[in-house]
Amino acid sequence: MKKTTITVYFLAIFIAVFGILIIFSVSAPVAQDKLNDSFYFVKKQSMWLFIALALQIFVMKLGYSKLYKFAPVLFKIGLL
Repeated sequence: MKKTTITVYFLAIFIAVFGILIIFSVSAPVAQDKLNDSFYFVKKQSMWLFIALALQIFVMKLGYSKLYKFAPVLFKIGLL
């Protein structure tokens, strides 16, 4: 990978982790009062972050040329 690609990748991860910290600071009191778990929303967002990162790595390794033939189907799924 190019150095710029790695830099952009880690910046995106940093922004996502920063967003999870913001979610924690905003939602912790509400989650503690209503759900008895101040990390409830952080756990949910972290789970989706790891799923998204795994899918991103899979697609990066697969290559766009192999995904080209599935583009119409993926586009329709994305519209849902």
